[in-house]
Amino acid sequence: MRFNPVSAGNNFAATVTIKTNSRNNSEFTFTVSGNARAAKTEARLSGLQFTRGKLNQQFNANIDTYTLKIDAGLTYVNVIPVSMDQDITSLKVNGTSQNSGERSQDIILASTPTVTVEVTAEDGITSKSYTITIDRIVNYSSADITHLWVSNMDESDKEDMVDFIDSIATGEIIWFAMPDDTQLKFMVQLANSNATVKINESPIVNGTFTSGYPLSPGTITEFDFTIISEDGENELTFTLESHYGGAEWERVGSSPLGDLNDPPEGFTVVTHNNQFVLTIGDEVYRSSDGRSWTKSFTFPASNYIDHYWHSTVVYNNTMYNIGGYKGNSSSEWTIAPIISSSTNGTLYSVASSVTGLTNGVVNHASVVFNGNIYTMGGETNIVRQTNAIWRSTNGTVWQSVTAPGWGARAGHAGVVFNNKIYITGGYYNNGESEYRDVWSTANGTSWTRETASASWSGRNDHTLNANSKGMWLVGGNDGDFKNDVWFSRNGKDWTKVLENAPFEARASHAAVVQDGYLYVFGGLNGDWDDPDYMYDIWRTRIGE
Repeated sequence: MRFNPVSAGNNFAATVTIKTNSRNNSEFTFTVSGNARAAKTEARLSGLQFTRGKLNQQFNANIDTYTLKIDAGLTYVNVIPVSMDQDITSLKVNGTSQNSGERSQDIILASTPTVTVEVTAEDGITSKSYTITIDRIVNYSSADITHLWVSNMDESDKEDMVDFIDSIATGEIIWFAMPDDTQLKFMVQLANSNATVKINESPIVNGTFTSGYPLSPGTITEFDFTIISEDGENELTFTLESHYGGAEWERVGSSPLGDLNDPPEGFTVVTHNNQFVLTIGDEVYRSSDGRSWTKSFTFPASNYIDHYWHSTVVYNNTMYNIGGYKGNSSSEWTIAPIISSSTNGTLYSVASSVTGLTNGVVNHASVVFNGNIYTMGGETNIVRQTNAIWRSTNGTVWQSVTAPGWGARAGHAGVVFNNKIYITGGYYNNGESEYRDVWSTANGTSWTRETASASWSGRNDHTLNANSKGMWLVGGNDGDFKNDVWFSRNGKDWTKVLENAPFEARASHAAVVQDGYLYVFGGLNGDWDDPDYMYDIWRTRIGE
């Protein structure tokens, strides 16, 4: 059924009668009326959305030129155009027809620099074209980090900067602040410099050090990082925790030194080939984790030696035990110049003769410095305290070094840090008084007193160790047994880490640094003449 067209805007009406061809000649009549309208000329889009990437500006139906920023790593994209009028004649994307509001065919980015969307209105004449230029940008969808630098100092101090990029990949992002640190600075370098980076919800500038973020003294401080890709489609979040080194201690095993045949006093522990090596009396023990120990060597009885109150150093991959007691029989013991050595902790040789170290030595301090082994102070079989210094390049021939400016002492501690030897504390006046001083030397002969009155109390039989950041002093005895922990970068200025660590107060213990941890082993307290011995091991993370 067809009606002849009339001019747009005019009314029309028609009566239609339909007769059936049936036996009763039925007849149906109806009337059609209406108003003729013009075909619509709306050819604009009401929406234009791409499945990936981001337009350079918000879509506007009256703006027909855009740029789509998209990651260069993508191979295709789709577009979803929505016509403003549902009665359009046609809608095409790069010449291919498609329905309004539906996803287009894949647009291959490598061969398609431009996307054109053409709309033809209902009237078949009016049309509008939208042109979108493809801008393929490297890492446009990336929320990746190439570097995360952390520093507790000025950003010009490159040695103190740590790059945590590998830690982000493993998910363990922990900074160990030193006890005197008050703030941290960060510098984030992004794969795409136009991505957004925030710390604790506040934007920071890519590739530039931030100002200092304060640390909470003695506690864990968290920093929440958020990186949002330039296209807004990807996000990376992680948290960096700042812990204070030396503040958090954990016990290693229950009583790992309980199998020692001798009580853990006057002994040494060093690390050698990723093993803890403990020397006490005439026995040597080894452990890979500090929890379980195996006796690896016993000095023959014929040697009549006891490495008690001795020192142990590792020099040219050889362990040297220096000093102790020697007897003419099992009941006659005297301080002697004893040297034993081992390259593996399972077989030791005892030097048949030692040149120097006259009158022997115990309760001294030994370090390796500038290609020499130095042994400093201690007791001899002649005097209760000495300030004699000896050095050796082979452990058996010792040369006397010019006497230092510091007073005779024993029970002190020594360590090498920042290209200097440091010694701390010790007792004098036949054990009735304790030093509170710190001395250092940069050449082994000329000594400088860093302080006569350190922040810690004068003490003896404490430990002193170092990592790359500074020196760590633990415990000892100042008339009372101590379990405090101190830190210093220069020997003069000391920061108290803990007044009371979670382990019992002690002296005559041993301590080493291994894999970023400070370990404390055994010791005694109670009464020097009738002591209580401790067979425990503790450790705290201090960083490398």
